[in-house]
Amino acid sequence: MVGPACGAALINSRGLSNFCRAKIATRLSISYNTAAMQRTRTVKRRGRTGSRLNPAILIVALLLLTGLGAYYLYLGGTLSSIGMSGIFDIKFGETSKPRPVASRDFFVGRWRVDIDMPGLDVTTVIEWNADGTCSGNTKQFGVRATVACRWEFVKISDDKFRIIATYSDSDHTVNDHVFEIVDNDRIHNIDQNYMASRIK
Repeated sequence: MVGPACGAALINSRGLSNFCRAKIATRLSISYNTAAMQRTRTVKRRGRTGSRLNPAILIVALLLLTGLGAYYLYLGGTLSSIGMSGIFDIKFGETSKPRPVASRDFFVGRWRVDIDMPGLDVTTVIEWNADGTCSGNTKQFGVRATVACRWEFVKISDDKFRIIATYSDSDHTVNDHVFEIVDNDRIHNIDQNYMASRIK
């Protein structure tokens, strides 16, 4: 309110005194500042509301990430963490398959050896049977031959073992070699320095 006298002067278009002008200017300034403060409160309130994430969205996102992670693991992958950048992050401890222990059962199966070096080109695939016999074939410099043997297993340590194979050739060749386990599907011949891979 600007008072009756100043109000009448405005209505009747009479000249305003300096007092009335000052009073009207003060009232207009107060009204403008009040409206500006109300607009500022509204903007801040909207900003706070907009930055708050809906818990339902977080739950759906977590379920989706968990499902994708499970599918990735099903395909044979590994995960070290899962999460959303800047929101949450779940880390997993590293896991690895334990190295198998040297045993007769571990060695039983089909193994392949490829040796490719100057002066020597050999590929051998042999089935080492549980009954102590072996059979397979070898190709050396393009010439293929079949092999058969009887073999013995000797454990040296948890990761090393000896295979003594007596072949049924005319010379009854005996191969006595020490192998070291690399992982479930690879062994290293320490004596001749080659790798053998399991064929599944």
